[in-house]
Amino acid sequence: MNLPIERDLPNLPAERDLPTATAVRMRAELIAVTRAGVPARRRARWLVATATVAAMAAAVLVAVMVLQGGSARRPDVLAMGPDEVAPDLRAAVDQCLLWNDQYDTGLGVGIGPDDLAVAAAKGDRVEVLFLNRIGYLGCSVQRDSHGEPGGGVSSDRWPDSSTMPGPVQWLSMSSSEADGGDVSVSGRVAARVQRLVLEHGNGRSSTARIRDGAFGLITDGGDVGRGAALVAYDADGREIFRRDLLTTQPGREPDCRTIPKGPACPAPEPWSR
Repeated sequence: MNLPIERDLPNLPAERDLPTATAVRMRAELIAVTRAGVPARRRARWLVATATVAAMAAAVLVAVMVLQGGSARRPDVLAMGPDEVAPDLRAAVDQCLLWNDQYDTGLGVGIGPDDLAVAAAKGDRVEVLFLNRIGYLGCSVQRDSHGEPGGGVSSDRWPDSSTMPGPVQWLSMSSSEADGGDVSVSGRVAARVQRLVLEHGNGRSSTARIRDGAFGLITDGGDVGRGAALVAYDADGREIFRRDLLTTQPGREPDCRTIPKGPACPAPEPWSR
């Protein structure tokens, strides 16, 4: 089987089981957003599809996927690091590494098992994030009714291995609904971030786990919606970062070479792992 390979943004997210008119509208909106201007970065993306999930095969946009169905068929699991990965997550982690080996386009990120930062299982989909000093690999795995894996991967090198663009950079997100619901989010954080929460937009919030320069969180209740935001605090409890969750594409920072420093373009922060 020939697997589709997509490189160089703009790419579109995987097709979903949506009414035709809705899918067409969402696709047009995404095209309009990406054509508005995305800073060029060296990045590789691949969509990995089996014959039974070929309908998903459009492209992958920075590992953002919508979970099918919206209800978990197994308990949510959030593992921070390879030492926390339970056997039921190991198959997904191994699948991501296999895809990376098969379709790596020469970025030279050098991802290995010890680089696992976050593995988040929500329903029947697993989102996996690997981080090292060179770059990252984001991966989404979901098995069909026959046990065949499908999903997508995204990889990129850091422009500067010792810094990151602001206190928080989220790199992967999945949601149970197109406009929120239950979500899992993961990425990296600077050392001065002591607490990171996701405000659901309705007064509720979920606290992320932070470990070794990475963060991960999973929500429940299905109530993340308009106004949801990632908010970070320092050791003194001061808010140092706030970013809308549902209108910001993960891994996509504005081109700060032409925009003054401010909320949209915070100063680079030291980062290590």
